[in-house]
Amino acid sequence: MSFITDLIREHPALSVAEEGLVLAEDCFHIIEEENKELKLRVAILEEQNKNLRTQLSAPQKSEGLEEIEIKIMTLLSKADGLTIDEVAMRLQLNKTKAEYYITRMEEGKLLDGNYFDGWPITFCLAQKGREFLLRNNLV
Repeated sequence: MSFITDLIREHPALSVAEEGLVLAEDCFHIIEEENKELKLRVAILEEQNKNLRTQLSAPQKSEGLEEIEIKIMTLLSKADGLTIDEVAMRLQLNKTKAEYYITRMEEGKLLDGNYFDGWPITFCLAQKGREFLLRNNLV
């Protein structure tokens, strides 16, 4: 802008324009600094947004489910119709522990038990269990 400044200085009538130019340059620098601050703020907000999305895609502990229950539901989403013994064996759990969690999830309407006389009870995901897995991107 030195050419314009030199031209203005050569013509005294343009002194008002010089003042306007100086004011415009000051405003430009202020806006430039504000723009840098806003870009930094946008970067921070984008990072926070990314972190929140990650948190939302993780299984929600607020639903009262323990990690083992999520593993059981994930297993049943791949191999429907398993008995308590089969679940315990595949997840390397104590049978009593597997029975406890499966019963708890059946009572919570996450699993359905298929009862046939003379046959072991088999379990599969109920609609609520499928919904949980889908909502939490686990299948």
